[in-house]
Amino acid sequence: VITIDTENNPIEHVKYTKEENQLRIVITPKVAPMLLQNFNLKQEKDSSFDLLIAVGFSEKEELEKSCGVEISREKIININIDENIDFGDINLSDSEEYSTAKLTFHWLQTVLGEAKLRPIANYLLTGLVSASEGFLSRKCTAKDFFVSETLLSLGANYDDIIEHLFQ
Repeated sequence: VITIDTENNPIEHVKYTKEENQLRIVITPKVAPMLLQNFNLKQEKDSSFDLLIAVGFSEKEELEKSCGVEISREKIININIDENIDFGDINLSDSEEYSTAKLTFHWLQTVLGEAKLRPIANYLLTGLVSASEGFLSRKCTAKDFFVSETLLSLGANYDDIIEHLFQ
């Protein structure tokens, strides 16, 4: 968490850029210069999420490591294809399923409706293509093609996924 004393250092605007493996945060003060002593950078021990949706994590510790915080009081919806994973308050699992992306698709489609999936269609199709080894796996079923057809109709780009996933 980055905290800036804006009472003594009013901010004009904030922007960021991603360059290779770096995130640059550019803070433009209303009045220059900004003093380093008015910045505070720390990692929170506990977070303040209202809800955390965990997809594909096998244990709570793995989720905490990925988030960079200890998770103690949040509500967790856990989506996983392993039947013995139950660290969430709500656990959506299907041990018969081989693709967490497909399980997530079905849940989100039910909860949000198909149209709301448009912004993440490419991500879901990437997960499905990866899990099915480009639809060449013996695990692949007709349901996978129906899901992929739906995601393609929502704007997912299969050619782009194949180009980047299997290069």
